Amino acid sequence: KTYISSDSNVVPLIYCGKLMLPFEFSAKHMNLNAVCDGNIATFSRGGVDRPICLIKLNGGELYADALEMTGLAGWFLKFEQNGLIFITSEDNSGILDWASNSRYLRSLVAGFIYDDFDGKLITGILKERFPGRGHPRLVFNAEKFDDVRREIFSACGDEVYKIIFAKLKIHADRFVSGAPSPYEIRDGIRLLYVCWENSNIILTCSLMYNLTGEEKYAETAYAAMKACSDFPDWNPYHFLDVGTLANSMGLGYDWLYNWLSEEQREYTRSAIARHAFYPYMRDLDKDPARKRSWDWRGPVADNWRMVIMGECTAALALCDELEGYDLQCAQRAIEFSLKDVGEALMLFAPSGAYDEGV
Repeated sequence: KTYISSDSNVVPLIYCGKLMLPFEFSAKHMNLNAVCDGNIATFSRGGVDRPICLIKLNGGELYADALEMTGLAGWFLKFEQNGLIFITSEDNSGILDWASNSRYLRSLVAGFIYDDFDGKLITGILKERFPGRGHPRLVFNAEKFDDVRREIFSACGDEVYKIIFAKLKIHADRFVSGAPSPYEIRDGIRLLYVCWENSNIILTCSLMYNLTGEEKYAETAYAAMKACSDFPDWNPYHFLDVGTLANSMGLGYDWLYNWLSEEQREYTRSAIARHAFYPYMRDLDKDPARKRSWDWRGPVADNWRMVIMGECTAALALCDELEGYDLQCAQRAIEFSLKDVGEALMLFAPSGAYDEGV
């Protein structure tokens, strides 16, 4: 059983090298009855009064030493170097062991980190924040692009920005003189190499258009988006391919939105729904007829979910323009992608290293 406070001030703190707990909240759930007099709380146990000192921290909230409180209550305290704190009424050291019980602990910790996601709610919030189908809004908005341009083009701008821009322009200019990669399953399994190549064109040139205003970059980016839209599919057999293109197509759509014609927008939206959302729904609904190289939504989360999070990127780019089934797909893509990536990110617990050594 866990206890969660909706008050953002009710949090553990480190003060003078000691772990401090919010007094009122902690005493209540440890079943400790105390008489408070200023900065002293007195507990009675076995006919003996035990005073402990309180201190006001975090906006005036009363705090007490965690070791003293858990000792008085007969509870157990486990404080890890990574910042995780476990306070339990029973000795659960056998359960709270990352080496032998990592899946349970990751699930437990995730319950405190992540909120429950609702695709309809997030779509509503997006519409409120970006009324009138406002773009760009993913990674960059108009103000952030302005900030980056100032650093690049002003005499006193950050030299690091200028260096990155110069290198980016070299790649973008090479893409302008080239062509998108055609549909090709080169190794008999993956479209992924093609997805990476065209994604590089889309993202690099879309970014360069917003930084320079030169239409040749927008035209090059859209040519790659159009080529991917015309693919027969994005190879859902190897679903990393779908996630990769969903991400770059969504960002390209967002960053080029104000340059694209309405016909080009509609063409891109239709391709994303057909090639990204619809296959994703088949996986969510466990369609028995589908064929996949890997059960990426199986019981064990892995790094695939981080890549397939591109479904969420695409959905956030399009959702305020969709209706009917396509809107339902986008909302489900947002909801389940956030859930999946939360589980995948927990693979970095407890100390920031990934299972594969990344």
